[in-house]
Amino acid sequence: MAAPRKLTVYTSNVLDLARASAAGLVVLMHARVAIGDAEGVLGNIVYAAANCGTQAVFWFFVISGYLVGGSVISGIAENRFSFGPYFIARFSRLYIVLLPAFLLFCTLDGWRHAAVGMSVDAGLETVASLSLPTLLGNLVFVQTLLVPPLGSNHPLWSLANEFWYYVAFPLLLAPLMADKARGTRAALFVLGLLILGVIARLNISIVWLFVPWCMGAALRICPYRPIKSMMVAWLLAITFMLAFPYLHTVIGPLATLLVAGSFSAVLLASHGEADLAPWRHARMIKTFGEFSFSLYIIHLPLIYFLLTVPVGSPNPSKHLPQFSLAAAGSMALLVGASYCAAFLFAQLTERHTSWLRERFMALGRFRSSGAAAVAWRDDLGQGTAISVDPR
Repeated sequence: MAAPRKLTVYTSNVLDLARASAAGLVVLMHARVAIGDAEGVLGNIVYAAANCGTQAVFWFFVISGYLVGGSVISGIAENRFSFGPYFIARFSRLYIVLLPAFLLFCTLDGWRHAAVGMSVDAGLETVASLSLPTLLGNLVFVQTLLVPPLGSNHPLWSLANEFWYYVAFPLLLAPLMADKARGTRAALFVLGLLILGVIARLNISIVWLFVPWCMGAALRICPYRPIKSMMVAWLLAITFMLAFPYLHTVIGPLATLLVAGSFSAVLLASHGEADLAPWRHARMIKTFGEFSFSLYIIHLPLIYFLLTVPVGSPNPSKHLPQFSLAAAGSMALLVGASYCAAFLFAQLTERHTSWLRERFMALGRFRSSGAAAVAWRDDLGQGTAISVDPR
């Protein structure tokens, strides 16, 4: 297997910018719930960015594949991949945010229900979505497979995708693990196929969206740059993101590949950029990227709480006039509150991912892994939301 490309400072900056922007687009889409659908040509132009939340998740899948899948490829290529440290890194990244996030947004949902009642317009929540089996199912990432997303937090659907991609990808590459016996490699590969087969029977979209994730992983060993200009690559990626709602009505799911592929061209173009001059505002961009996972996970229950409890109505959609000051002020308030809450939440949780990972590494006696430990920090420390990895 070809050794994957190492992350440069320039590409890391591009990744930080992309995941910070993608998380913001998801929040913006959900903040628009108070206004409803955009109307007219002018409305669609003004609110075009607020229609890009779904496409932003596709970017997250590519980023996650690039970082997490790339680390798997790197470990196998250098004959140092180990399932133990790999899954410790993955579980640390996920659960340090998820466990306190579940407590937070279940509390918000509980207060909202006590004050104004439940509403199907709040994240498609139902009695079933608030049950104990649903909570346990979300903890083991079988939402959309066996249970619905928990409570009002519909974005949790993408975490099931991410988790099973984390599981399936190294299993499917097991035949390339030269340090393992042939029988073991074959058994691991078959296990990966079985997992994908079962998932396909339950929710085929998870398997379909594995394609953008694998696309991101493949970028780490791709020697070509179909578009060499970063500006052209970004313009193409943004164009396909904005055009996705219209393309999807014509070519269906293939529009997803256009969004993922055009963003992949951005990452490939970044491979040819030298680390010469530092980016302006790179520190600020990195800061926003670092708490993008927390932002993705907690923002929607908070938005529903703010839209319902103060006015005493269970329906978060207020159908505000799309060009009114009330609409602009509502979106600004919801987005600002989401960012402030997520930043504070991340200081208590996401910021300490490396610490938690090292503690579990020590318990698992993986401290002496040397080069492997450095690789986990280099490749996985970059982080990604989504999730979407959300990582």
